[in-house]
Amino acid sequence: GEVQCHSYSNQCDSQSHLACGWIITDPTNPYCGYKKHCPPVDLVVLVPGDAVLDEAFGAFERGHDGIVEALRQWEKHTELSPTATSPGLRMTFVTYGRSGTTGPYVSSSASTSQPTDYTCTAQAWSAPGGVGTGGTFSGDSDLLSYDLDFHENFFCDEYAPDAAGVYMGPAINRARDLFNNNADPSREKVVLILAANRISDTGASVFAANLLKGDGAKIMGVVVSSGLALTTEAAEGKAALANVVSTNDDGEALVRTVFVDDLKNVELDGLCDSSSMFGQAIFASHPEELACEDIEDPTTCIDRIGRCTYDADAGRCSDAACFSYCEATACNANPPCNWDTTNQYCTIVEPQCSTFTTAGACTEVLNGQELCVWDPIYASGCVANSCLGKFDEHSCETHYETQPAPGCTPPNP
Repeated sequence: GEVQCHSYSNQCDSQSHLACGWIITDPTNPYCGYKKHCPPVDLVVLVPGDAVLDEAFGAFERGHDGIVEALRQWEKHTELSPTATSPGLRMTFVTYGRSGTTGPYVSSSASTSQPTDYTCTAQAWSAPGGVGTGGTFSGDSDLLSYDLDFHENFFCDEYAPDAAGVYMGPAINRARDLFNNNADPSREKVVLILAANRISDTGASVFAANLLKGDGAKIMGVVVSSGLALTTEAAEGKAALANVVSTNDDGEALVRTVFVDDLKNVELDGLCDSSSMFGQAIFASHPEELACEDIEDPTTCIDRIGRCTYDADAGRCSDAACFSYCEATACNANPPCNWDTTNQYCTIVEPQCSTFTTAGACTEVLNGQELCVWDPIYASGCVANSCLGKFDEHSCETHYETQPAPGCTPPNP
């Protein structure tokens, strides 16, 4: 079954699955979440609803079904936010594309819980009240799935794109309304625009997007292709979308192209991957949420006292050894690890060696292990025992040979 990291209530249980970890961004409120987890994000996904998506896309007889299925599989596997204040995604969906000139359309597959008189006259719409999330932000997978059922059932396959074009501006305005009326101000605001065709209202879309970006939202775009190469219409859509989306720190437009069969694995999963273009843009405002292994800056890594450790030889950041101990006995048996009885996790004690001015005073000890050693040759004073955290004698000796300053005393057997 699908792993729900939030269901684990303690660190030992959280470490029973490779995808999960004990998250202590706030040391007073640790919780189990995905190791590679998203910052707190409210996300609006704009889903194209024009008739080009009634054609075959990749393995799907209808492109719209391929997009909705990718969204459905993604929301079931990504980290959703159980509350308005916790990390992870809350999301909602808006379908766009129509000019408002088509007639009513009734889906024969609509469930009795959905309105059967829904029409194709709107330019942008969310699930109505009483269906799924009711068109508001949610981290509930079941409600989001009902939302996607609605958008799938009420796809207007009779819409004629050549007669009216594809209209995006109203959906961007709808996203802005959602942020203004339903979003939590402490959460990152992100709009993901999925597209597959040219845009008819580029000017209005750019104007609406600039207002939204002025509110602090980040806009990203993915052009979904029916085959391995973009159609002419999709290529034109990508060029227009580049003027709508945000840019990264290098000035690159946050727009990508992807084959429909790869939408979930390549682009949607990338939203919570700090190594992807979209993930980098989201995590730029939330470096505290990065997993240790994703931190590239040594200073940022070292500043995560008790959580991360930086290996200068390998040039990488990783989880601190102390943090791997999920109960007090194992933690305290491996100095400089020490169990935080208040917040119930294993942290590292930073020895105050430099405060001792004589060899006799250089004796700070934790759980029977020397935290400080007197080194008159290399450092000329009381320094931290560089073997702490090297939990076997061989590692200690190797460390001493490659980094002889400060002095090294083997850990307890």
